[in-house]
Amino acid sequence: MTLREEQKRLTRNRIIESARRAFAENGYATTSIDDIVRVASVSRGTFYLHFKNRSEVLAELFQVGHLDAAIELAKHMGDIEVNAASIEKWISDFIALYEETKDVLAAWYQGDPRERKELALVRDKFSAQFLEVLGKQIIDMRSKQRRRTTAEEARLRAFLIFVQLERFCYYYVIHGFDFDRTKSVQLLARSWLELMQA
Repeated sequence: MTLREEQKRLTRNRIIESARRAFAENGYATTSIDDIVRVASVSRGTFYLHFKNRSEVLAELFQVGHLDAAIELAKHMGDIEVNAASIEKWISDFIALYEETKDVLAAWYQGDPRERKELALVRDKFSAQFLEVLGKQIIDMRSKQRRRTTAEEARLRAFLIFVQLERFCYYYVIHGFDFDRTKSVQLLARSWLELMQA
C-alpha cells in the first residue's frame, strides 16, 4: 500500500468512526453530513470522495461495526452440538455482541432500509448468510436423526429462529425491555431445539 492509499484508508476510517460517534450522540435521523465532517475534521468534499451519502456511511459502519462479527458468530453455529447448553452459550454470545455494538445497531434501526439501496443490500446479505449456515445445521442434525428435511423446510425453521433472536435482542438490548436474561436465554434455546427437532 502506498502512502497515499494509506492516508486515504485512514481518512475513510476516521469518517466512519466519526459517524459512529455522531449517530450514538444524536441518533441517525438527526445527524447530518455536516455533523459527521465536523467530528471527523474533514471537508464535505473529502466526505464525498469516500461516500455518496449518509446512508452509505451507515451501511459500511454496520458492516464493520456489527455485521462482520455477527457473521463469524453465525458460522460457528455449525460447530456447536445440538443441545440446550451449547445453544444457550451461543445465544448468550450473540446477545453480548448486540450489547457491544448497541450504538451501531441503534443507528441502523433508525436508518430505514428502504431509504437507500445499500442498507437493504447489507441487511439481506447478513440474513442470507445466517439462514444458510443455520439451515445446513438443521439439515445435518435432522439427518442424524433419520428425518428427511428439504432445504426449503430447513430455511423456514432457520428463519423462525433468526426472527426470534433478532426481535428479542432488539427489544432487550436496544429498547431496554426488562427481562430475566438467564430465563430468556433458556426459553429461546428450548424453542430453538423444538424448531430444529420437531
